[in-house]
Amino acid sequence: MTSPTGHLVVDGVRLAHRDRGRGEPVVFLHGTPSRSYEWREVVPRIEEAGHRTVVYDLLGYGLSERPVDRDTSVAAQTDLLGGVLDALGLDSADIVAHDG
Repeated sequence: MTSPTGHLVVDGVRLAHRDRGRGEPVVFLHGTPSRSYEWREVVPRIEEAGHRTVVYDLLGYGLSERPVDRDTSVAAQTDLLGGVLDALGLDSADIVAHDG
């Protein structure tokens, strides 16, 4: 299962996330409107290949906070991605993104 298992607070907002495995990190980003659960069949295979995987629900989606007074545009999500990487201590990671 690749649903979020915890929360990070980044720039004052709560983001649901899951961080598992060891090795080179791969961060998975879902599109809109969706949630990180869409990676449920992909992430376990990447972990089995020896990677650390990170999935999280973008701000305003899935189990993450849905603030009414906060920008949830793609540009704003990009800034939050940087905060997620910092919060998890990742200097670099491969990014896999999808938007339908």
